[in-house]
Amino acid sequence: MGEHGSWGHKHSNYEMAVRIPMLVSAPGMKARGEATPALVELIDLYASLPDLAGLPAPARNEGVSFAPLLASPGRHWKNAAFSEIFRGGRLGRSIRTDTHRYVEWTDKTGSVIARELYDYRTDSQETETLAEALLQASTVKSLAARLEGRCTCKMMPRSQWVASRRSRLRRGTGGAHGCARTCLADAHRRGSFLHLQ
Repeated sequence: MGEHGSWGHKHSNYEMAVRIPMLVSAPGMKARGEATPALVELIDLYASLPDLAGLPAPARNEGVSFAPLLASPGRHWKNAAFSEIFRGGRLGRSIRTDTHRYVEWTDKTGSVIARELYDYRTDSQETETLAEALLQASTVKSLAARLEGRCTCKMMPRSQWVASRRSRLRRGTGGAHGCARTCLADAHRRGSFLHLQ
């Protein structure tokens, strides 16, 4: 019943939950009507909208303006997108690259209690985790370090950061549906998600 054997997986770190269509139309766009394979996050809207309007970006902003993609959709761009969700008393944080999704689930102390790794080249539906496969150990290690680096940029111990996120998720002020970090648009492989008009 439902996706991944349960009901309600829209509140998850799976691709079907964090991937949304993103269509952009702005004055003076050079690449009107084109799609891009670039990874874009909703948090990038906070940097992009002021940039497109000719205004300064907000001082406290984690996003990156995707305005350059509107002129050159094939340009080199960020190589990862991040998402997080609080579910069943656990915090799930995810990194998505062009080829993989890696997810870590932590308990209330911030200890990792489960890992998932999906390879989109062979498993586009995320049905078989490879996190424990010996051949994937270097991929797991690399993606885990990048995910940890994203977390530690908060300038606080990981356990404190996890506790802070849990608190905000419970209050509904952060997380996969309250935080802008949830979207990634990888348009070229699976459709025109950053469709430039």
